[in-house]
Amino acid sequence: MKKNDTGLYIHVPFCVRKCAYCDFYSLPGRSDLAGDYTDALCEHIKAASCRLSEREVDTIFFGGGTPSLLPPEFFKRITSTIFENYNLAKAPEISVEVNPATVNGELIDTYIKCGVNRISIGMQSLDENELKLLSRIHGRRDFYDTCELIRRKGIKNVNVDLMYGIPSQTVSSLEKSLEELTKLEPAHISVYGLKIEPDTCFGKHPDKYNFPDDDTQSDMYLLICSYLRERGYNRYEFSNFAKPGYECRHNLKYWNREEYLGFGPAASSFIDNTRYTYKRDLDGYIKNVMSGKEPGRSETNVLSGQDINNERIMLGMRLEKGIPATDMLIEKCVTHIKLGFIKLIDGRLSFTDKGVLVSNYILSDLID
Repeated sequence: MKKNDTGLYIHVPFCVRKCAYCDFYSLPGRSDLAGDYTDALCEHIKAASCRLSEREVDTIFFGGGTPSLLPPEFFKRITSTIFENYNLAKAPEISVEVNPATVNGELIDTYIKCGVNRISIGMQSLDENELKLLSRIHGRRDFYDTCELIRRKGIKNVNVDLMYGIPSQTVSSLEKSLEELTKLEPAHISVYGLKIEPDTCFGKHPDKYNFPDDDTQSDMYLLICSYLRERGYNRYEFSNFAKPGYECRHNLKYWNREEYLGFGPAASSFIDNTRYTYKRDLDGYIKNVMSGKEPGRSETNVLSGQDINNERIMLGMRLEKGIPATDMLIEKCVTHIKLGFIKLIDGRLSFTDKGVLVSNYILSDLID
């Protein structure tokens, strides 16, 4: 990867129904604005291209929301705008997140024509009751049909999202989902522990649900790590497991502090040691861009000195490869190594599986 390689992130804020756990910026019932939003995205993408005139784009990621709700003709316009205005690397990774209930052959054909070579499926669980509790719009059959369709179309780089800590979920039901999922042999599996955010349905009504306790969730994570490792998946980052050669290049940019530009409300960027995020405001985003203005930002943070060093530790330690072990860091990690939370291999420090579970506490010891 060259020093000047940069990623693009495109946020698609539309969804059919808000999931009970979702704190991402997504808007049910607003897909009537897809055309206006596509116009704004294309204008913004063109306007920002001057910032990357001397860089190559090697990853493009469509996230959401539900990107697969975007009609094929709009998706074509967005990708064409990118291809026409940016220097693309020889073999860019182009990813799209999809919901199994929103996928058909025409959509996948469009993705392939537009260069998409990686698809991420929001499965979450293969237990019908757990899917209902999460308010997902798809069922088991939708997921299997989507996997079969994508495989038939020839896309091999497929990620599947799996969630643990779901209300009423048990270690046994999680293992059943793992068993069924790994039989399909996806190239990549992303694993997310349910985090209860205050503005979500779960956060507003926590007493209505039977959430697994902390010890059970820890057992679930350790089960996932051992189960997937035995079946050839490497935990290359806290939440991400991949067959060799199928690590997500775009997501690795986040952990390696590589640059990326985000487009759309709530999208974040990291360029020239500056992090910023656009406001969670679809109407404001469209209005600003179409009037020639920069979208409003909710935050901007210019990093320097110790901030950069702290980020390198916090983000780098999320990776299985870890970070270079300086004498000072080794001194701080002696106890954690003895307790089996951190490992020191070939001059690099990284978390063990059980160390991931207490990583926030340990990282507070490692940074200044």
